[in-house]
Amino acid sequence: MEATKTDGSDAARDNSELWFDVSGMTCGSCAAHIEKVLSEQAGVAEVAVDLAANRARVKLDTPGPVDRLTEAVEEIGYGLTPV
Repeated sequence: MEATKTDGSDAARDNSELWFDVSGMTCGSCAAHIEKVLSEQAGVAEVAVDLAANRARVKLDTPGPVDRLTEAVEEIGYGLTPV
């Protein structure tokens, strides 16, 4: 399998581990809700949300716009900012 080359932009990334700052979380239920929404996005292979650190790690298995991840989280009332 050949790796996809990217131009370094946030438009699309393949086989990437992305880190985000998360805002608005106040409890474990918030973290679980964010994990669920992120894991349902196309191309997402794995998600881990750390409530104590206010961080999320997302592994992609197919390329896709990072903006769709931030928009999905914003739709449920939280903030997601790439680190």
